[in-house]
Parts: sequence; structure tokens; C-alpha cells
Amino acid sequence: MKTLCISLLLICLTQIVNAQVSGRVTTAGSQPLPYVTVSLVRTADSSSVKSMLTNEQGGYNIADAPSGNYRLRLSSIGYQTWFSSPFEISGSKDAKYLAVIVMKEDTRQLGEVVVRATKPLYQQRSDGLVVNVESSVLTKGSTALQVLERSPGVTIDHRDNGIALNGKSGATVMINGKLVRMPLAQVMNLLNGTSADNIEKIELLSTRPPDTMLKAVPASSIL
Repeated sequence: MKTLCISLLLICLTQIVNAQVSGRVTTAGSQPLPYVTVSLVRTADSSSVKSMLTNEQGGYNIADAPSGNYRLRLSSIGYQTWFSSPFEISGSKDAKYLAVIVMKEDTRQLGEVVVRATKPLYQQRSDGLVVNVESSVLTKGSTALQVLERSPGVTIDHRDNGIALNGKSGATVMINGKLVRMPLAQVMNLLNGTSADNIEKIELLSTRPPDTMLKAVPASSIL
């Protein structure tokens, strides 16, 4: 039984005005691929500078990119993570268009699979995006932290124990509607030790929702 609901609440916004990087993402069948996390990462240490989600047409436009040497990292549940070749942004007027990026499906060897869920993998709400983890067989064998990291717009800094949502730092973790009041390092350890089979959904929220919109489950049933 799915018992765990993870919510990310964005409470801090930062912005710098500079250049932009744009393009489009499709499947191998040339279909637009929405809700792909597109991250601008530094070539020196792979740290994420900015990130966003592709739109319904598979397009993205990372604006306000500071000068430097970068690669693009694309990730989405059900697809292999993709990296671009290194490129340089040299000034505020610089614009990079990386044309069409084709993402390959993440094929795994699975035993018997029985699919009972009818919910779509992604559900757009007025307050954010919901990832119905129980609807994806590709989460089998993963940890809660791995599934969270592959969720749209989520960037996890394993070195500094940071979590960003849609390129903005200051994301707060809520489990079953309750704010987790512990250091992020401990939160990440908790999620890394929790099987994805125990997750019902992940909510990526830009504002705090009413309590009635969060699933309340006693803490004793999480693990």
C-alpha cells in the first residue's frame, strides 16, 4: 500500500539578469516531451545554476544565465538522463539554441508487472505539479530520494545537501502534509533509506496549499 506523500514547498526566490539558452525536447518518435527537467550546470563541478521544465510543446528557454562554461542536463522519469556537449556563455546578449534534443526511454528488465493505477503520471494543479509515483513501474527498486531527484524541476545538491525547485533555492520538504523540521542532510538520508514503493505521490508546490489538499497519514506508517 502506498503511504508516503512528499511535498516540496518553494519559499525563497532569487533572480539575476543575463543571457539565455533555449531548445526543444522530443521522444524518439518525434513527439514533444513536456515536464522534462532542464538544468544548466557548470562544467567545472556539475553544480546547477538554473533549471526549468519543458512546456507542453517540449520547449524550454533558460533566461538570465550568467557568463561561464556550461552543459545542459535533462532528466525525466522513464527516460535516460541526457547531457549536452560543453558550451560557453560569454555575455548578457549571448543566446544559445541547442535545436531538438531526443531523449531515449529508460528500459529496465522487470518481472511480472500488474498495473492497477489509472491516474496520469503528472497532474498540473493551480498550486503546482503532482507526480503520481504509484502510476510508474519505473520507480521499482528506487529509493524515495532517487525518485524525488528525477521529478520535474527538482535539483538535489548531494555535496552541500541542498534541494532546489525550478531553479530556485529554499525548497522545504513536507511528508504527509507535515513540515520536516530537521537538517536537510538528515532529510536526504531519510528519503534515501525509504523505498519508492512506499510513495504514493510527490507534490511540487510553489505556494503552501490548504491542509485538505495534502494526504494526512500517521508517521508510524511511513516506513
